[in-house]
Amino acid sequence: MLRGARQPGVTLIELIVTLSVAAILATLAVPSFQTIILNREISASAESALNGLQLARAESVRRNSQISFVMNANSTWTVGCITVSANCPASIESSTVGDGANSVVTVTPTPAGAAIAAFNSFGMPIPGVSLLTQLDFTLPASVLPAAQAHPLRVEVGGGGAPRLCDPSVAATDPRAC
Repeated sequence: MLRGARQPGVTLIELIVTLSVAAILATLAVPSFQTIILNREISASAESALNGLQLARAESVRRNSQISFVMNANSTWTVGCITVSANCPASIESSTVGDGANSVVTVTPTPAGAAIAAFNSFGMPIPGVSLLTQLDFTLPASVLPAAQAHPLRVEVGGGGAPRLCDPSVAATDPRAC
């Protein structure tokens, strides 16, 4: 080997500078990632409730029975038959809103205190029984400031079709409520 020939590789100073820059960038990015993760929990919770409402509506048509979607106080929902029989159980499926989410997503029903959306055998809301018209999903300000939160809403239309919408976008946007 020749004396004074340079070996290819990285010097210790280059390695330290690279790691320092990477650490600074990671420190700046962590708050943004936390906001994204928390907003994803809102989205997961809203989609869970939307799926439950769609399931209740589909089961009402499939079973030719009256099916209810019940939003429980502990942020769980249950889909089941209103009139229980051998072919129509009291609980078809249940789930926790935001399964797998770490933080507490706030679910606010409209009208206040309403917990049931009921569908007849045509998939239409049952007058007098189906009271739930919308569910709003957000996080408490102590978890995520309102300016950073991305709230979502699940609406049950007059025809019974549930839809996910965004109450914070302009009315001309197709995602608007």
